[in-house]
Amino acid sequence: MTITVTLRLTAKNSEAFLQHLSRILPETRNQPGYHYVNTLVQVDQPQEFVLIQSWDGCEDQQRYLQWRQSTGALAEFRAMLAADPIVEYWQPRDA
Repeated sequence: MTITVTLRLTAKNSEAFLQHLSRILPETRNQPGYHYVNTLVQVDQPQEFVLIQSWDGCEDQQRYLQWRQSTGALAEFRAMLAADPIVEYWQPRDA
């Protein structure tokens, strides 16, 4: 079952953060189990971001994070943030 992951992020420098995302997201799009990522910026507070990702499952997203950590990219990503990210995992349900 697919999952949706939301990451609420506060960037230290919104322009530098957007440039960083532009560099790293092409690699993300090539990862196994990846479906999509949407980047949202809050209108009144441009340092506030929400990334919405879709993956085949939690295992795929966790494997991706482990890969990012092994390359040092995860530490670089976190260094650009003013606060710890808020990460939530969602799955579809029929109602």
